[in-house]
Amino acid sequence: MTKKKILPLLALLLFPFFASCGNPLNSSQNVNQEKINFHKSASVSSFIALSAEQVKEKVTFSSLSRAYDFPLFVYDLSCSSCASFKEQIAALAKEEHYIFYGITYNSYQTLVKEDSSLYPVVSAFPTLFFFIDGQVKDTFVGTTNYDNFKANMKHLSNDFSFYSLNDILTQNGTDANGKAFPYGTIKYDQTTALTDFIANNANAKVLYSWNACTDCSSLYSDFYLDYMKTNSAKSFYYFEVSYFRLLKYDEKLKDVWTSFASLTGLNQFSDGKVPSLISYTNGAFNKMAIYHNEGEAKENTDGTFSYPSAYSTDVQNIKSSSAASLTKEAEEQEIKEIKELLES
Repeated sequence: MTKKKILPLLALLLFPFFASCGNPLNSSQNVNQEKINFHKSASVSSFIALSAEQVKEKVTFSSLSRAYDFPLFVYDLSCSSCASFKEQIAALAKEEHYIFYGITYNSYQTLVKEDSSLYPVVSAFPTLFFFIDGQVKDTFVGTTNYDNFKANMKHLSNDFSFYSLNDILTQNGTDANGKAFPYGTIKYDQTTALTDFIANNANAKVLYSWNACTDCSSLYSDFYLDYMKTNSAKSFYYFEVSYFRLLKYDEKLKDVWTSFASLTGLNQFSDGKVPSLISYTNGAFNKMAIYHNEGEAKENTDGTFSYPSAYSTDVQNIKSSSAASLTKEAEEQEIKEIKELLES
């Protein structure tokens, strides 16, 4: 069972700029002031380098949910202003934990050639695009001082803390002048940051989510994003399960998922379902709340409908007059349970 909200597409107004490196533009024009939902990481120390194919995948996911907004930094290896902009991104990543993504100009050009309506032409460096709802909704072009850059990013972002617990590996690249610069790679197949977080927090809560999962997108749209905005003083944590989930039904490698589900406690229901919010007490599994994944609705002998295979006992006990009303009542109960777990 899934439910998806379609968000309206808003107009985009880009800065006028000329082909060069280091235009002194230091602000962004966003017609509707639609702010980006930054993801964060306690271990990020530079931008996350992406290939053209990885950017295309992230754009696809960003069209599914506002939970998958992302900023994309386009840089040229011979541009001195890009080098200083990387340093500002690294400083802001360390200070505010914002996750920025980056792609080289040459790689980005392959995307422009494929679809220039989706990937705007870059005529100045550095350029920072903000992808929202699967499209560029805002652009930051040129160089500025760090305080200005920080102020702009805070102004353009929603004020809440959504932390990734996926590992980030920091590596070094080399620009056209032979100068080294750091960049990050997200290691979706590793769990060190996740297990450390669970072990070192007496009351840890982790949302297990998969970016290709429509139930996960629905949870973000139906509840999670608004709840995080309303409770912006709190920090929320998630783990992207894509690497493990893709192996779940692989006959040769399915044990990888089984071991991961056992490690995290996802195996407390069926063979592990997402989205699942799990709380841990002193490193041990405590409680779980699941959105959707109730199984097939059953028509009972009295003409009512129920979900006998749902994880939640309270959801199992719902008896509704129709399958449609059952869906709605189950979602309301599941959101109630997720909220209660977040506040426990």
